[in-house]
Amino acid sequence: MSNQVVEANDYQLAAIVNRVRAVVGDLLGTFSDGQPSLTVEPPEDTRRKSANGLMVTIQREPIGKNTRVSGGAFADQYYLTTLINFDRSSVKLSTASRRLKLEFVVDRAIHSPATDESYEQIVFWICSPVFITN
Repeated sequence: MSNQVVEANDYQLAAIVNRVRAVVGDLLGTFSDGQPSLTVEPPEDTRRKSANGLMVTIQREPIGKNTRVSGGAFADQYYLTTLINFDRSSVKLSTASRRLKLEFVVDRAIHSPATDESYEQIVFWICSPVFITN
């Protein structure tokens, strides 16, 4: 993972990052420092400019809504996750996407093919609901 530290109270995010690493770690490319190209943002990981192969980025803050229920709230939250394929001749992006869809409840997967100006990528939301008590 990047040099950024996952806060101690971000247990859900840490669990997601660890599961992503376990599921697609063998497919990840590397940054110029030799570390696997898996990062949590913000803040932006400046090493992303040096990534090669497959890179996975997970947004630190979940999106979603809270619904009040007896004793607390149900937080229906999702972590925006982006897979970018910096190797135009590789099929690792589709393999990683398939593996992650089997491991997590995924919503709204959007595939963008490579163009002359951009790399192939898939953006999706990993569902991670929680119950918040009073």
